[in-house]
Amino acid sequence: MNPQPLRGSLAHYVRSARVIGKPLGAHKSMNTRSYSELPDEYFERYFETYRELCSKTLRVWLTLLLGVVGQGFALSSLFEVVKGHRLLWLATAMTFVPFLIYMALVFIRVPPPISPRAYRWLLLIVVWWNVANAVVSVVATPVWSRTAPGGWTSVAVVWACVATGLMGIVTIGRYLNKFRNLERAFGYLEDRERGA
Repeated sequence: MNPQPLRGSLAHYVRSARVIGKPLGAHKSMNTRSYSELPDEYFERYFETYRELCSKTLRVWLTLLLGVVGQGFALSSLFEVVKGHRLLWLATAMTFVPFLIYMALVFIRVPPPISPRAYRWLLLIVVWWNVANAVVSVVATPVWSRTAPGGWTSVAVVWACVATGLMGIVTIGRYLNKFRNLERAFGYLEDRERGA
C-alpha cells in the first residue's frame, strides 16, 4: 500500500474542496499563490493555526464587542461636543467595521477565499483599527467626558469596555505573529518584511 498522509484528514478535504486564485508561476509570492500550490507542511500548519484562532472566536468576539460598544459611546460623545449632535451612524461605522471584518474572517468557509497573506493583512487591519479607536477614545476623554450622561462613572465604564476589547486584540495579535512566523519559516516573507 502507498499511504498518503493527507488522505482522509480534514486538511486534505479542505485542500481539495476549493482552490482560490489561478496558478501564476513558481515564484514564492504568497499574494499570488493558491492553496493548491502551497507545500503540504505549510498548508497543514496554516490550517491548524487558522482553526486555533477560530476556536477562540467566542472569547475574542465577546471582548471585541465590549470594546466596540465602549469606543462607540466615546466617539458619539466626542461628536456631540465637536459637531453638536452624536452622529451615532458615524460612530457605529467607525467602531463596528473592524469587528465585522473579524467576524467575516472567522466565519467564512474553509479555506478562506483569500490568500494566506491577505488573511493576515486583514487581521492586521482589524488590530490597528481597533487600537486606533481605543487610543482616540482614551486620549479624547477630557473632551467627550463633558457630555457623558453619567459623568466620570460612565467614563470609567467606557475605559473598562475599551480595555476589555484590547484583550481580544492581544489574542488576535498572537495569531498574527503565528501566521507571520509561519511565512518566515517557509521563506514567504517579502524582502521589506524580513527585517521587521
